[in-house]
Amino acid sequence: MNEPAPPPSATPPPRSLTTAKRALLASALVAIIASATFSFWETALETDVIPRSALHSIRAAFTWDPTERRLARLVASENRGVEMIEAWVNSSGAFRDHLLKNNLRDTDFETEVQIALRQIRDDYEAFLADFPSHSAGRIAYGDYLQRIDDSDGATREWNHAMDLAPNAEAWDRRARIAYYEDDYGKALAAFEKAVELEGDNWDYHYQLASLVFSNQKAAAAHYHEAREESAMRAISHFRKAEQLNPENYSLVNELGFAYASLNPPLVEESIAAWERSARLAPGELARESVYLNIAGALITAKRYADARKQIDRSRRDELRSERRYLMRRISSAQGVVQ
Repeated sequence: MNEPAPPPSATPPPRSLTTAKRALLASALVAIIASATFSFWETALETDVIPRSALHSIRAAFTWDPTERRLARLVASENRGVEMIEAWVNSSGAFRDHLLKNNLRDTDFETEVQIALRQIRDDYEAFLADFPSHSAGRIAYGDYLQRIDDSDGATREWNHAMDLAPNAEAWDRRARIAYYEDDYGKALAAFEKAVELEGDNWDYHYQLASLVFSNQKAAAAHYHEAREESAMRAISHFRKAEQLNPENYSLVNELGFAYASLNPPLVEESIAAWERSARLAPGELARESVYLNIAGALITAKRYADARKQIDRSRRDELRSERRYLMRRISSAQGVVQ
């Protein structure tokens, strides 16, 4: 006797995707992954973990616009060339190896360097001949010219970029031009404009803070305020920069000095900033220098035992004279107390 057929399932079996739909889905996934990867490298460009030349090459690979791809490759090529030359010059061993390997004299090497630099310049000029109104290209070329000490050429390109598109980056370069010309008021106003247009850019806050802090008299005249108020203005921008980029040793270290420069100094705030910068220090020498900064602040606060502990954290011979100076300060201060 035949068994009855099973009842039909309430849920129909899954239908397979058509070839066209699978291709569309795959394309969408690739686009999502590529977009996420590009966003990651955009963020990574703000770090020192990977050489900038490599990051610009990666960025170029994920830039769809052909003009932007060409510029990104050009910037990457510039950085590779300059990094190579700097490595030769900064490392005597590598420099000698290069000379021996290529049978070059120093004069020949200088000629090779000039050829390499000229090629980068020619590449930028070819790009701008094709895209004369490309503001970012003008800025990149100006940055390169400044990098090779052609300040007049850099100023020319940055001013041209400013005329084309007065965006935050152009205002940043306008501020640098004014700074080179010792026009601090104009530099401050330009940095303020860059911050206004792009308030989440840590570097604009940092540059403005550094300029105010290192030129407090000019800043006070520009803002029509007391020097202490200018110092606090600098601290405000240092703190904003740290919020946006908390892993930057230089800006956190400078924030410590800004706190310590006030009258009276904000000792606890300066010590806290320097403790953070010590954790971020790029090497032992920088880290031990920060320990001695902390010791100086503790001496100012008459916390001599704590100051000695910080001095003891420093062992490097290069800092011996600084340690002796701080110990003399402690001895002198305690002698006055007694």
